[in-house]
Amino acid sequence: MKRDWVVAVSRQCRKQNVPFFFKQWGGIRKSKNGRMLDGRTYDQMPVEQIIPHPQLIESRDCKLDVST
Repeated sequence: MKRDWVVAVSRQCRKQNVPFFFKQWGGIRKSKNGRMLDGRTYDQMPVEQIIPHPQLIESRDCKLDVST
């Protein structure tokens, strides 16, 4: 894998405030190449956000404003 690709994705994620997870460098010796990028590891993970679907809310006879 080319380092430039990883750096480009990392920058795009940071710019858009998206979590970035870098698992490892590719190649034959994956354990030797490791997970470091610019002297650190990246373990960010997205947070699941559950937003109820309006039709399901209506079918339960409850009022909830999901417009925001």
